[in-house]
Amino acid sequence: MQTVAGQRDTALLASHEAIGVVIEQTCLVEFGSPACPFPLVVMADPKQTDNWAFGGYHGALVAPRNVRAALGQSRVVYAFSRYYYTPLQHMGLHPGTWHEVFWDDGELIGPIPVHAFDPPAPGDPPRVPDPDAQYTGAPDPP
Repeated sequence: MQTVAGQRDTALLASHEAIGVVIEQTCLVEFGSPACPFPLVVMADPKQTDNWAFGGYHGALVAPRNVRAALGQSRVVYAFSRYYYTPLQHMGLHPGTWHEVFWDDGELIGPIPVHAFDPPAPGDPPRVPDPDAQYTGAPDPP
């Protein structure tokens, strides 16, 4: 949280309401408010796992196709991956493209320039989302 909060024009991207709840609670402990001091974009995830969190996240859940718009004026994005909640892979982006910091059950990926979330340019290969991707605790093979 300190890494993201310590930079200007930076947003945090996560996937699933459960992760949104965890991040809000972390901001409450770390910064004294459940509203984080940076834009938090939490993607909707169809998985019915972690149903304890349903209704617990205070923000809007964003469809993957609307993530770029939700990032707004941010210039830099960090992505938070944990378990099956891998927002980059769910959007067809490869986390190994950017710096990754690993710990026992998650990773922080970034900084990612916000233009990486723009639609592919004409002639670029299409992005293929991987809705079954999961965090493994180790760098992804190239």
